[in-house]
Amino acid sequence: GMGLSAPRQEMAGRVTSVADLLKFFASLLPLAVLSVTAVALTAILELQVSKERQIIALYRALGATKLQITTIYLMRAFTVALISLIFGTVAAYICGFGIAQYLSVRIPEEILRGATLFAPPLSSMGLAALFCFLLTTVAGWYPARKAALCDPAKVFREPA
Repeated sequence: GMGLSAPRQEMAGRVTSVADLLKFFASLLPLAVLSVTAVALTAILELQVSKERQIIALYRALGATKLQITTIYLMRAFTVALISLIFGTVAAYICGFGIAQYLSVRIPEEILRGATLFAPPLSSMGLAALFCFLLTTVAGWYPARKAALCDPAKVFREPA
């Protein structure tokens, strides 16, 4: 605004614009991973339901309610989510800590000035757990309901 100019200011502005665009696309990457994970989990659970139709029909014939069958398959999905959350969190923490240690050795101390390179907030872990279980609920609901709606008479009439 004052008519001052700095050498290569235009280049710095372009670099900043490209960096902002890369940050935006990098923020979309976790959403893409979550979407693929949800589709894969749904497909695996549907395959499991189709393979276990006879067992599900037997449970239903013996008096299991639709809610009980739905709960069985949702609990299977939540078990996968819990195991994934534990291993994923531990692996991410170990990798993040390892990279931070590697970089702290390589970066001069005057640049770091005592800053910590890896300090994930507890809220990010809580948010990851929330997304994990929300994704599991969404992905597991359809196969669980499909299992619950299994008609024993129809299943037992079909060849195994």
